[in-house]
Amino acid sequence: MRKLLGVVALALLLVTGLVINAQAQGTPPVLPALCYGEVYINGEPAPVGTEVIAKVDNDVVATILITERGWFGGPGLKTKLPVVGNDLSGKIVEFYVSGTVRGQRFDNVKAGQVEYWGNGEVKQLSLSAEVAIKPAPSTGDGGSSGGGGNGGESKLPPASQTLVPSMLSDYVKTEADAQINNVFAKTG
Repeated sequence: MRKLLGVVALALLLVTGLVINAQAQGTPPVLPALCYGEVYINGEPAPVGTEVIAKVDNDVVATILITERGWFGGPGLKTKLPVVGNDLSGKIVEFYVSGTVRGQRFDNVKAGQVEYWGNGEVKQLSLSAEVAIKPAPSTGDGGSSGGGGNGGESKLPPASQTLVPSMLSDYVKTEADAQINNVFAKTG
């Protein structure tokens, strides 16, 4: 009888300890809602390195970097954007993008929104943002005639500027015209 009482007492202590331990740990963690999908900026696939930001009530709840042009995350076993928060049911998840397009930086441009789709669920999205791109500054030289050579001055842009193919063809054409004019001036 004493043995039986000892076993019951020990079992009661173990069960009590488990219940207290479970209460101390609180509720289990909430599974995030996962999403992935296409991202377009000004109608073109978003470049690699663009950040996709998810916000609920203007609080950032998740971010992910684009590693494949035009896509954040992916289907199957690919990485996804984990949207997590307390009691998101019925809330609107807004998506923003930040990055660089044509050498110009943009931050937190809205790309879409959707109602929260549920803990542990996966959703494919299509996001699109319009980013204001400033036009490139004009590099024209005011329409010089090019006659008689260029006096030793180069018409190439300063080293701090990028040489684009259209500028190079203008330079080559101007230099060729100058050389032809020099030949005719000497033989004329």
